[in-house]
Amino acid sequence: MFGYLINIYTMLLAFAYPAVHTIIAQHEKTETPEEQAREWMPYWTVLAFFHAVYTTFSPIIDMFPFTYLLRFGFITALVTVPKLDEVVYNTILNPFVIEHKTEIKNWELRAKAYVAKGFTLAKNHAGT
Repeated sequence: MFGYLINIYTMLLAFAYPAVHTIIAQHEKTETPEEQAREWMPYWTVLAFFHAVYTTFSPIIDMFPFTYLLRFGFITALVTVPKLDEVVYNTILNPFVIEHKTEIKNWELRAKAYVAKGFTLAKNHAGT
């Protein structure tokens, strides 16, 4: 059970967190990096959310037969179908994150405070 929770945490930290901030960055008035990097941003964002959702619900998803083929098909389509990543990004992910931007930022602040408190407790417990 602990290993499963660590995998979820790692997946969310490694993929979903950067993906959310990529979406938010598109709507803030800041200088953008090269246009080529912006072109790939929807792909990496969709991929990150896909992996985060799959990892979170894999015990349920994997109970159904042939889900590995569906995952393979989705990733293949995402890579090969022109602009599919942008369609998914613009119709599903982007509107969701922008609608919940305040809640996401509040969650982020609470999570940072929780982690900081944990580090403080660990430091005090270690006696340093």
